[in-house]
Amino acid sequence: MGTFQQNSVHLIARVVVGFVWIYHGAVPKLLFQHADELEMIHAGGASVESAPLIVGCIGVAEILAGLWVLSGFPSVRWPIGFTIVILVGVTIGGAIQFPHFLVAAFNPVSLNVQMIALSVIGWLTIRDSRATDPTP
Repeated sequence: MGTFQQNSVHLIARVVVGFVWIYHGAVPKLLFQHADELEMIHAGGASVESAPLIVGCIGVAEILAGLWVLSGFPSVRWPIGFTIVILVGVTIGGAIQFPHFLVAAFNPVSLNVQMIALSVIGWLTIRDSRATDPTP
């Protein structure tokens, strides 16, 4: 793969992963507080009264994660690696804690597996500035 193609694939993967983090932090958690988000937090042990605040805090954290992925600070590896580790954990934890969500039309498994795959693609296409690319 040429340098331009590799950089393009990497950039697309990072932008999409960052966008999805930001979207899922903003829309179902901050702007509309979807009932499923509140249900998961409540089922996890939070009171009905505190669930909206916790969902909002998670939304802010997801937006920050998306901005971190987009910024690539201090290294593009850190936010991409973070995304992979967090989403593997969240997927496994969610499957154990909330198995009924696994059969929903738009479920966390399909979203998280896609995010993990895009993050792996982003990781694999990171250009090491110390390496020499033999392709013109």
